[in-house]
Amino acid sequence: MRWARDVPLAPIVRYRIGGLAARLARPRSVRALAAALGEIGGRGCRVLGTGANILVGDAGSPEPVLVLDGEFGSLRVDGDAIEAGAAETLFDVRPEPPQDPPQDPLPDGAPGPEDDWFAAAQGDIGADIG
Repeated sequence: MRWARDVPLAPIVRYRIGGLAARLARPRSVRALAAALGEIGGRGCRVLGTGANILVGDAGSPEPVLVLDGEFGSLRVDGDAIEAGAAETLFDVRPEPPQDPPQDPLPDGAPGPEDDWFAAAQGDIGADIG
């Protein structure tokens, strides 16, 4: 696995803030992930998918960081069940907006069902790094 040193994390995460990763690798397959974890040798690491809703401190991460990509971006929808890989953007699973206008009209400028409600809702989901 190829590792980069002192990689800025701000460009990788949604909020564009945070320090450096001491070491960073981008495994694109389960095999590459297993290799990276083997190289870490049982020590701790941080794992990023798409970097959405992750806050990274100014000190960054002294632990190795794994940014998942490639086959980790899989998505499977089966009826009401959704299985999404850690690198999948959930914009692909948004429901279609209703075809009929709302019964009670909303005031001008108020978000309606045709607006991107999921982008606003994402702030409720997340984790911390560093």
